[in-house]
Amino acid sequence: MEPTDLTVHVLREIRDEIKQVKDEVKLVKDEVKQVKDEVKQVRIDLSARIDHTNARIGDTNDRLAETNDRLASTNDRVNSLEHRQTASEIRLATEIIAVADAVREVRDELRQDRFLRARVDDHERRIGALETRPRE
Repeated sequence: MEPTDLTVHVLREIRDEIKQVKDEVKLVKDEVKQVKDEVKQVRIDLSARIDHTNARIGDTNDRLAETNDRLASTNDRVNSLEHRQTASEIRLATEIIAVADAVREVRDELRQDRFLRARVDDHERRIGALETRPRE
């Protein structure tokens, strides 16, 4: 082989290797593009899932707000009921005291009546005795 043939041969080998490297670079570029597309699709999928999750969180927050409103309303009703119950208990206690006073008054009247009845019975017996006694 002559030096020019050798040079041509080396140059052909270099050319073939460069072509092979270009083909490999093209394969790598294709793989990178494929990975980019996959990453893009994953981003789209994750974005959709995040949007769905955020929507569910929003719905949950709305339901929690409604629950808090209902709880506040229930607390207001319980407080109102507590005040009414307290007022009712005060009225009942006042009436019980009035009834106790009335019972004491009735008891005192009954005692007085019993005392007067015994006295009236004694007077009637004495009047009856006077009436049955012969007149002089």
